[in-house]
Amino acid sequence: MLVSTFTLRHAKAPQDMKTGFWLSEDPIGEDIICPRDGRPGCALVDWIPRRERREQTHFMSWTWKYSLQQVRSALETFQENLVGPCYFFMCFFANNQYRILVEESSSGSDHLEEVFQTNLKRIGRMVAMLDTWDQPTYLTRVWTVYEQFVASTIQIEVEFIMPKKASDRMQRQIAQGPDGIDEVIKSLSQVDSKQARAWKMEDEIKVKSLIQDSVGFEHVDAHVTNVMIAWIGGVVEQTCREFARLLDRARGEQAFRKTDHCQATGDQRGKQISL
Repeated sequence: MLVSTFTLRHAKAPQDMKTGFWLSEDPIGEDIICPRDGRPGCALVDWIPRRERREQTHFMSWTWKYSLQQVRSALETFQENLVGPCYFFMCFFANNQYRILVEESSSGSDHLEEVFQTNLKRIGRMVAMLDTWDQPTYLTRVWTVYEQFVASTIQIEVEFIMPKKASDRMQRQIAQGPDGIDEVIKSLSQVDSKQARAWKMEDEIKVKSLIQDSVGFEHVDAHVTNVMIAWIGGVVEQTCREFARLLDRARGEQAFRKTDHCQATGDQRGKQISL
């Protein structure tokens, strides 16, 4: 999995993603000529050896506020259940951050429909990364709320992932029963696209204008809330199946121990009779 490989290589980089990759003393691709504008400083995708590049299989939806550790953990958890190769389209690495972050000469919302919607439709699968289930940053960022809305509207398959610690905490919360499940749903239903923010005001204005000029903020909020609740419903069902599996295994082991005990007792009695 391409992105996971690179996060592992840079595990000692600062926790902030943009600082670790682009604003450090030795940023990646600083001296490489960008094939798009002919200037020094290229996107990570242009720095990667061509033999390592493949057609993307998943579109990554995430926020720049995540730390390197969070991204790494979430991708490693995702990789554990992965079948077959996986190559992400991740805007952070596909866009030229020397123009967006370093020079601030362009914006992440430039050519939004082409960069986002066209790629999402082309790839056909989305992986949405949350930092936690408890008041996730994901639902406070206008980019990711909009991405969820578009993915659901055009019926793109979405899989949610979180860092291992956050995922384990959610499983323990769900295991508490109705009250625990209600707490998770309540937290993941706090969607307010009108108040959501973006790193650059230009991006925030552009995305909010797209929402307001189309279906409106309330519709987007309701849509994304339904997506989050449906996801939690699937997690609850999976948790119940896992509990049932563990229960069946425990029953089987108990029955085996009883059978083994009865057999041993019978053998002992047989020896006493023969004596």
